[in-house]
Amino acid sequence: MLKTLNALSLLIYFPLILTAQIKPREKSELNYRLIAFTFPAEARTQTYLLELAKGNYYSVDSFKNNIIQSVRSKQNNTIAEVPYFGCQYTWRITYIFGKQSKTVSNLFHFNTGIIPEVDSNITHLRISYPYKRHKDAFILLDGTKVLYNIKGQPVWYMPLIEGKTLQPQDIKITPQGTITFIADGHAFEINYDGTVLWRTPDNTVMNEQPINFNHEFTRLNNGHYMALKYEQASCSVEKAEDCSYHIAMIKNNLPGNNKNIRKVLHGEIIEFDDSGKIVWSWNSEKYYEESDILNSRLLNPGLSHYNPAPGIEDYRQKIVDIHENAFQFDEINKILFVSCKNLNSILKIKYPEGTLLNIYGQENKKAPHSGVNKLFSAQHAIKHSCDGRIFVFNNNHDNPDSSSTIEIFKEPDSDEGNLEKIWEYPCSTEIHSKDGFPAGGNVIELSDKSIFVSTAAPDNKLFIINLNKEILWSAAPERWSSEENKWVGITEYRASVIENRKLMDLLIMGENK
Repeated sequence: MLKTLNALSLLIYFPLILTAQIKPREKSELNYRLIAFTFPAEARTQTYLLELAKGNYYSVDSFKNNIIQSVRSKQNNTIAEVPYFGCQYTWRITYIFGKQSKTVSNLFHFNTGIIPEVDSNITHLRISYPYKRHKDAFILLDGTKVLYNIKGQPVWYMPLIEGKTLQPQDIKITPQGTITFIADGHAFEINYDGTVLWRTPDNTVMNEQPINFNHEFTRLNNGHYMALKYEQASCSVEKAEDCSYHIAMIKNNLPGNNKNIRKVLHGEIIEFDDSGKIVWSWNSEKYYEESDILNSRLLNPGLSHYNPAPGIEDYRQKIVDIHENAFQFDEINKILFVSCKNLNSILKIKYPEGTLLNIYGQENKKAPHSGVNKLFSAQHAIKHSCDGRIFVFNNNHDNPDSSSTIEIFKEPDSDEGNLEKIWEYPCSTEIHSKDGFPAGGNVIELSDKSIFVSTAAPDNKLFIINLNKEILWSAAPERWSSEENKWVGITEYRASVIENRKLMDLLIMGENK
């Protein structure tokens, strides 16, 4: 009798707390198939039974006839996977108190959304080599804005962010179980549902110019954020005395009385606190002033971009750009590593002083930008490991007859030395592109010392390789082209990997845990 009364009391109590504690919300549309279910707890419950049916049902009999999955849990939350995007689902919870007693909740409803990037008739991640390891890994692509499991099945897609369809760049999962990326000139942090948790402020201005973020954005372990942006400086020759040092250096190299505007692009890495306040920054303008870059490489086509106006020689419209395209902050040792694509160099910078400790890559330390770098060129991604190794995706522009490569280097024992190459892997090109991989790319060391690689354009290959150079998994994102009547590659900037199921669960559960 007592058990019956307790069960009845739960039935009366359940609807009163339903709205606050039931997730997914009633009739919500989800941008994922891996779902965190939460429901009210009951102290006497020994087991919670989640039942899922494909379809939208309000009749218990219809629901029971279409159950596709049952999941038991000791807690009042659990993770379950539904099979399809673009479908409706019904679910309920059974509270089991003992062998003879149970209480059943109401029926709840949700649907999964769909976009072309998760429609397998339009977009897919083609698996060319099934996984040998990392069966619990997930791959996050910025080109498709989709998270896939290691089998190539989409499990999450980026929904509308602040009401907009955004194309992310440098999208990745943080150790805190959130997602960061750059889009529309801003850096964002969102949760699994797409709710914006943090973003760069709209009114962020430095040197009287709005900040446009690009290339790389990272959440730090202390809750701060680091983002990279470009800044353009220019002035006319006749006002050279009013220009900064590095602009004046350019003007002094110009012949005659040239009054055309000269421009220099320099990168700035900015650290924000969680309120959006700028707490630290490093600008490569300081590096210009401390190096021989402008004097020795002013007229080097590899360093500059041309946009000549009619009747004006190319060099008069030159834009100097060392093209900072990646960074990594070693929070423990307070060292910042910055990749400069057009210098074929990696800068090692002391934090927070901002002083330049070393220039990795160039052979001639006394004139670091006058010689050829035989280690790497036009590198795109850099990663620094805790044991002093540096991983580089080497686009290899200075060697057009060679493929792009994955490089691992050992750092020197002192700031006077250069990197020592200890491992290399040439990236083959499936489409036999004469340009290899001219842009993009990424490389990430995994916990078992194998390496995840995204080759970016034009092949857009993804693979995991061990140090014995054995491929452990390989895939390629593709989109169906009705014009060409075939599958074509999707351009990626960078891809990231989640190899830890614990981190994936943290992302899924979020505030529901």
